[in-house]
Amino acid sequence: MNAHKTFTTSVIALGLSFLAASAVYAGKDPGGNQGGARPDGPWGNKSQPAPAPPAPRGPAPAELDKEAADDAAVHAQGGLVVTKSSGPQWSGFGRDFGDWYSLTSDPAPAGYVLHSHVFRLVGDRDCGAWARCGLVGTSGTQVTYQFQTQGHDEKLPIQISVFKITYTQNDDGTNNHPVGVQIDASWDGRRAQSVGLLKTRYVKAH
Repeated sequence: MNAHKTFTTSVIALGLSFLAASAVYAGKDPGGNQGGARPDGPWGNKSQPAPAPPAPRGPAPAELDKEAADDAAVHAQGGLVVTKSSGPQWSGFGRDFGDWYSLTSDPAPAGYVLHSHVFRLVGDRDCGAWARCGLVGTSGTQVTYQFQTQGHDEKLPIQISVFKITYTQNDDGTNNHPVGVQIDASWDGRRAQSVGLLKTRYVKAH
């Protein structure tokens, strides 16, 4: 019986990465917002070019004009307009959505009641475009919104953590053993960062 020797070559935690093909989502997520997996599988329909990710659109000029007019109307009644920020919040990695974040207005000042409110995201994501936003609840003095954002995977890198080849050879130079190959790889996208802004308007209680 031939003795045999086993040779193993390993490269651990290479940290190699290369940019894979574009994998932008053009479908709808379960919440009805743009994002989520593309049709025809995770890479989409390969006969069609992948659409470019949308730039954060922000509020349209008409929206800003109306908002400014509403603010002015509240001020004219002796009311208050207050904007509260969530601070920068992260999405998940790649196609994943991050945690839900909640933003609650401060209680109405004494002698005032909640009149109206506006919520938006600024930064990498907008509500309805790779982000989910929703009103949680409101009372006469406070309002709460929540939001959740999706990460980037337009150019998704492959991370190789282990690459190992095992080769076994008999002493007589023959080889009747298979060559073993182990490759541990994972997809790793980027995270998006956005800020929630909650504007509340208060008017004097009657």
